Amino acid sequence: RSSIMDESTPKNQSRKRACQAASEEELCAERELDRITKKLEKEINKRIRVEERSEGLKNQLEEVRDERRKASERRDELKEQLEDVNEEIGDAKERREELKEE
Repeated sequence: RSSIMDESTPKNQSRKRACQAASEEELCAERELDRITKKLEKEINKRIRVEERSEGLKNQLEEVRDERRKASERRDELKEQLEDVNEEIGDAKERREELKEE
């Protein structure tokens, strides 16, 4: 029984070395897992930022399209007003000519 507890026996020293090696392997595996996890978190956060940026740009594009549509509608309104004014000018010229003839 004392030989089982005795760490100096070759069998027990071998077990102790095996346990230490297993502990070191486990520690290395945990470090590697932490490294990979951090790398993945960084990549995920990067993709989230890209998606958020993309969404922001989509919103800006939609706003620009909306402003262009409004500007186009306003331009059409102004064209119609200009046509009306030109018609009124034409009518006024005709009346002036008619008054001159009288």
